[in-house]
Amino acid sequence: MPEPGIVETRKSLPRRVARWVALLFLCFLVYRVAAVYVVRPHACEPPPAPAQPLIEQVRDGRAAEYPARSGAIELKAMSYNIQGHAVLLHPDHLGAVAEVIRKIAPDVVALQEVHDGTLQSRFENQLEELARDTGMTAAFGTSMRSYGGRYGNAILTRGTITGSRVHRLPGRGEPRSLHETTVLFDGQPVNIYVTHLASWGRLQRSSRSSQIACIVEIIRRSPHPFILMGDFNTTPGNPEIAPLTEGPLVRHSVNPSKPTHILTQQHIDYIFPDAGWDTVSADVVQEGPSDHWPITATLISGTR
Repeated sequence: MPEPGIVETRKSLPRRVARWVALLFLCFLVYRVAAVYVVRPHACEPPPAPAQPLIEQVRDGRAAEYPARSGAIELKAMSYNIQGHAVLLHPDHLGAVAEVIRKIAPDVVALQEVHDGTLQSRFENQLEELARDTGMTAAFGTSMRSYGGRYGNAILTRGTITGSRVHRLPGRGEPRSLHETTVLFDGQPVNIYVTHLASWGRLQRSSRSSQIACIVEIIRRSPHPFILMGDFNTTPGNPEIAPLTEGPLVRHSVNPSKPTHILTQQHIDYIFPDAGWDTVSADVVQEGPSDHWPITATLISGTR
């Protein structure tokens, strides 16, 4: 029969472990709120309006003018939330992501949930690794500093990058941004916009609404043909995305009835070319290690 002191020690051990777990979780929560989360959202700060407006409306609600196109551009665009934090538990995760990109062979890839030097990435630069493994050129857009490094959106491209900037988006919670990159394809400039909007469903609907309104103000000022891509964390029927899906500024390319998020079976990832592009083909590619399927669209511009 065990001695009373030994029995008490055995009973108290789970309680001590539970207290330590609760304390660690509390410290993590305090860190997220105090050092990472946005409590008071800042205002949208779109760039100055160009000399000539991107879009002018006509009576039927369609866009009358698009950014200047000197010739036809055909390219394959891809958007992929790569779930970069999965590398912490699955070291081969990023290699599998690179394999999917190589198989699809896009001209430009919009990436979300990319880590650089964070604990989740094992302190590695995920974009550098993907650029090396795919043979593409890269540009990173920081959304926030996290766990010793940075986290955000990025692009990979076979074109020539001539400029890159980050637009902070309004909204509470995890900081969100719109990454803008100018890329030359056959000598012609195209603006690639990548974003990852607020999550948590209805709880963050107001944040997503303000973020989408801000994105509309930014992309309508684009001096070049553009493509907007990313994880919008909302389905096509929700009201916050209506300024994009129901307006004349952009077009749907990927069939919105096809799910892109594996767990929820919802369509929350999008490729939105401006109204001067035509979609040749588009699809949701059911491959890869992430919790999102990659989506692709072959687009052609300048044929009008």
